[in-house]
Amino acid sequence: MKKEGSALHFVRLGKGGIPLVMIHGFGNTLENLRPLAELLSDTREVILIDLPGFGNSPPLDSAVSAEDFAALLKDFLDKEAIAKIDIAGHSFGGKVGMMFSSLYPDRIRKLVLIATSGLRRKRTLTQSLRFHSVKTLGKAVKLFDKLSGKHLFKSWFAPQFGSSDYNLFPHVRNILVRSVNENVDDKIFKIKTPTLILFGGRDQETPPEMGHRLNRMIRQSQLVIYPTLDHRPFEDVGRHLMQKHIHQFLEDFSLVRK
Repeated sequence: MKKEGSALHFVRLGKGGIPLVMIHGFGNTLENLRPLAELLSDTREVILIDLPGFGNSPPLDSAVSAEDFAALLKDFLDKEAIAKIDIAGHSFGGKVGMMFSSLYPDRIRKLVLIATSGLRRKRTLTQSLRFHSVKTLGKAVKLFDKLSGKHLFKSWFAPQFGSSDYNLFPHVRNILVRSVNENVDDKIFKIKTPTLILFGGRDQETPPEMGHRLNRMIRQSQLVIYPTLDHRPFEDVGRHLMQKHIHQFLEDFSLVRK
């Protein structure tokens, strides 16, 4: 069943139990998580949502943070009269889930983080020097454009140095930039929700070392690494492995936060 009336486009699958809200990553839509959701919906209700600016959800007028997205999710739950949920979020969707758990702990029972972003990547000295050099160059190019009236940042710098997400989704660049620069460590340390952390061992976008760090930062958490899977471990055979771990975690009532 699809509903178009609220700010967030969503799809409901299955029936029964505390709803599991699944949140996709940056540049994706709810359809990316649908195959995994269909497996999980055999035993519970699953709600897939499109974040603003993706899929069938309208974009927002201004740059927003993961915290703002968490507030939008709370408003959505209030409108749908849903008191409490479980959350499974992929990449940026996991970051939104962490913010929701930190800000609204009474509205969430359990949290599943799939290849979740939110921590700054550890860089070698060479990588750090390149990162800061590119950042400085970008500021210089923007200043040149402002003084000259040219558009070198858009025509040359962004295609040359911008990430694939930055170039593929220009309508939500402001969200991406704010998300990358947003430090949420203090919010992560506050999470008391029982949490399952799932990472692919071959993930180049959110390397498994991020999963280990999240595991240390979130008190009631457990970590599973899939050695042969990448940033989208829920694709192909991976979704069956994940369905098993997520189902066991959600049905283990000994892990409910006291």
